[in-house]
Amino acid sequence: MITHDNEHYYVESNGIVHYHPESYEPEKDFDNKDSEEIAVCIKWITDYCEELKHINKKVSSYNLKHLVERESGIYISNGSFIQAAINVGLKILPDIPNAFFNLKIKQLQVGDEKMMCVECGERMYATYETVDGEKKVSQWVCECCGNWKFGDDK
Repeated sequence: MITHDNEHYYVESNGIVHYHPESYEPEKDFDNKDSEEIAVCIKWITDYCEELKHINKKVSSYNLKHLVERESGIYISNGSFIQAAINVGLKILPDIPNAFFNLKIKQLQVGDEKMMCVECGERMYATYETVDGEKKVSQWVCECCGNWKFGDDK
């Protein structure tokens, strides 16, 4: 059970749901449910994210679950990602059916030429220049949100 601003919520597979005692279905509640999806999400959060002091409203549970799917190759429900975040102790801001958390994605290099955008979580692509006959990354650009970093700012 999640409480925020005197409202009560619970997590099911599609995400966060308002808690109403008359319509509550405990079998759908993810609270303390142990599943492969939740375990995969917990590992991804601990490997690829950093905890913040404040809630990050730039990336929702729905965006993050897609990143976990790309990395793991398995389907991840929105509810599994939310429950994993709760299980690792992150703060949560419900935005039904999604949620925001006090986390950010670490700047990650993926292979030799890709890294993940810390703003939206999408992959950033390299632009190149030749320096002293050697091809080097001049900057990283996110096609989704336009965020960019110079090549040396990994």
